[in-house]
Amino acid sequence: VSTQSTGGAFQSSALSLPIGHLVKDEHFGLFEAMSAIELMDPKMDAGMLCNKELCQVSSAEEAIERGILPLSPSNTDVVGVSDELLACICTWLDGHSLAQTVLTCLYLPLYPGYRAPSWWVSVPLP
Repeated sequence: VSTQSTGGAFQSSALSLPIGHLVKDEHFGLFEAMSAIELMDPKMDAGMLCNKELCQVSSAEEAIERGILPLSPSNTDVVGVSDELLACICTWLDGHSLAQTVLTCLYLPLYPGYRAPSWWVSVPLP
């Protein structure tokens, strides 16, 4: 196996690439394109500061303290949460990120049998 640096060729090609264009290889298909992140686009980049300002709380404990997450939800609330969670599960099963779908449910950490994934421990809930 031999290796070759592509840094110089990549840098020079990137400088000549017009804004909004994409460089791809023959293995880059529609699935990869739909999974790509558009940086600095508020609709696509979940890490943008303006998107974080829309988030009202960062943990289940904070939501409980602020009265946003009821510990004794009404029947209507239970149906609403169940509907949202089912939609998140379906979205996850459709190929989206677990962290941005199912794990956004603030009720999950309150479930007695819940164990956070090892990679999730240092990341605050959205």
